[in-house]
Amino acid sequence: MVSIVCTPLLLSRIFFAEFRADVDITGEIHWIKRIITSCHYAATKSGAIIVPSRGFDAMPSDIVTYIASKTLRGSSGGTVATILSDLDNVSREERRASHKEYSLSPSIGVLAPRRPLVHRLFVPDTSKTLIGSLFFMTQPDRLIVQRSWGLFEVEAAQDKSSVRYGPTFKYDEFLITGSALSAVLLTLSLVIGLRCMLIPPLRWLFKKFLPQPGEGPSESVQNNGFMELTNITTAVPSSPGAAPLQVKSLMNGQGDPGYKLTALFLSEAALCLALAHDALPAIGRRGGVLTPATALGDVLVDRLAATRQVTFESKIVTARTREGKKIV
Repeated sequence: MVSIVCTPLLLSRIFFAEFRADVDITGEIHWIKRIITSCHYAATKSGAIIVPSRGFDAMPSDIVTYIASKTLRGSSGGTVATILSDLDNVSREERRASHKEYSLSPSIGVLAPRRPLVHRLFVPDTSKTLIGSLFFMTQPDRLIVQRSWGLFEVEAAQDKSSVRYGPTFKYDEFLITGSALSAVLLTLSLVIGLRCMLIPPLRWLFKKFLPQPGEGPSESVQNNGFMELTNITTAVPSSPGAAPLQVKSLMNGQGDPGYKLTALFLSEAALCLALAHDALPAIGRRGGVLTPATALGDVLVDRLAATRQVTFESKIVTARTREGKKIV
């Protein structure tokens, strides 16, 4: 199913026997918020599993955060069309409401820090600092991760053994660049470009000159592309004065993220639902409008790793040692 299907149609399909699962690659936050509001309760009653944002936008961010949490507990043309369609067809009020922090989550958590012009992230085991810019998919990714947090928090209130990120959880992400200067230039160009898209005449020009739906990289570019995602998770110290525990998690993929890897993510998610329903997390088996981490969890991680196109690694790290614990 694609995001142009209207919410009433999706709601009606939930109650038919032939419809028990749906995965899609929509990145429109307003659409996801609509189906959560309209369909989540009905889906939990019928057992239907609905998992939006199963492509490059949100799935890697959501799954690598899930893996990092487990380690702590163990101790394109289509993209452009999505942005322009959002601006054309969604009111300013709905767009603002759907993009607020925790707008997709059943619980409200700690607000993410204000975005700087230049992002910096210290990597403990290498003693290097990653420098980066604003990433244009940060807000959709963060809202999906926050929904995972909220769903896990609700589940943990009933089952203490379930996955939980903790009440002080915060999430942010950025695009790694070569220098602070390139980070500033890329951030400013993204902000200016997005602001220009809010002006209808300029939006019309964007539609004329930017890639159209269905257009994208050549087969060679798709095969030679890659994705490298680094996640640094810091736990709250167990006692005053104690050093915080940190986890470094990596997710690498071979192939263009927006096309080849997105197709892989979507197909493997569908196979999780079709072939391994009984192995899904408890939240996933019950149904609802869920996220990759809450609906599929380890089943998806294992299936992606088995393809050899995607690798995962997660380990506990400190500034003084490079030893850790690999879980995948």
